[in-house]
Amino acid sequence: MGRKNYRRNKKTSKKSNKNKYSEKKYSENNYSTNTNSNNLVNIVDSNKDKYDSERKLNNNIKKENNTYVKGSFKQHQTYVSELESEIKDRYQLVLKEIEYRDPISDKLIGELDLVGIINGVWHIYEVKCNDGYEKAVNQLYRAKKYLSECADEILLFYYSGSKKELKEVA
Repeated sequence: MGRKNYRRNKKTSKKSNKNKYSEKKYSENNYSTNTNSNNLVNIVDSNKDKYDSERKLNNNIKKENNTYVKGSFKQHQTYVSELESEIKDRYQLVLKEIEYRDPISDKLIGELDLVGIINGVWHIYEVKCNDGYEKAVNQLYRAKKYLSECADEILLFYYSGSKKELKEVA
């Protein structure tokens, strides 16, 4: 919206310049100041203040453990830590928030919320705050496709944080 006002005022300032030149023809001693150009500067400056205040708001987001705390992200982390505390006694090793990448391009493919490893068998857990079962299943199948060579067997699980419900994905 700020850009439109800028263009609109730029057009009006051109018109006022024509009037200014026509005044010069008739009387060269009278130099009038162009008020539209001053308005243009004020509009640009007010938009700058607006964007600066937005930038300050974005920079003032609270940080907790070097992660940005915003809305459901904190809620998701609490659900992951709840599930981790429930299952950590069952496994030899529990890994949390693991990123996996494509081996050829080194491109980030996804992130695993929890991985429990026992005797070479991986149990991968996907945590959702609300009931996002279909999305979680797609993410789990993609993870299994890429990580199938790393483990003897991979079992997939879905955890709904709001319902406190754990399901095995077939």
